[in-house]
Amino acid sequence: MRYQTFSAAKDTYFKCDDHVDFSFVTGAASSFSMIVLANPTTAASRVLLSKSYYPNYEWVFELNTNASLGLKLFSAGASAVFLSKTSQPAYTTDAGSWHVYGCTYDGSATTAGMFLYRDGALLTSITLGASGVGYAGMTNTVASMGSRFNGLSVGASHDGCGGYAFAMIQKTQALAAGPIKVISNLLLSYAASSL
Repeated sequence: MRYQTFSAAKDTYFKCDDHVDFSFVTGAASSFSMIVLANPTTAASRVLLSKSYYPNYEWVFELNTNASLGLKLFSAGASAVFLSKTSQPAYTTDAGSWHVYGCTYDGSATTAGMFLYRDGALLTSITLGASGVGYAGMTNTVASMGSRFNGLSVGASHDGCGGYAFAMIQKTQALAAGPIKVISNLLLSYAASSL
């Protein structure tokens, strides 16, 4: 397995063209799991995976501005209504080393259905968040998927986290903690021996 490195500059990120396979609509069909093996160059404002590009928003999985792991799901393609879950404490020491970050969502349209993982461990100390009222579920918008989140206005963006060796999206299934742990252990073992 080879890996790709991206600097902190705003023009260095990966992306895939818009495709329905990267979109999760409402109900049980919107459940998903994501796992990323990454080596952040910095621990704050680093996108792991995202399908959101101004003015269209679906989801973003990131190390946010506080270096906390976060998942945000936008309702109906708008930035004003969303669900979010953020880890506490922050992972400021993750920069410069390989870690496995994971998230799952069960399609319930509630923060109770969102789970975050770091190196195979379910994060139980979290902060819930929501904005606006009436979260209705995600909508398939025209937005590329990748390691960049173009924020709430043109020019406001977070970029890829540094080195990527593996990224997985499992559509229509929120993996349980056991399989997340197994996959994470395999990836961490690989990173220790080969990266």
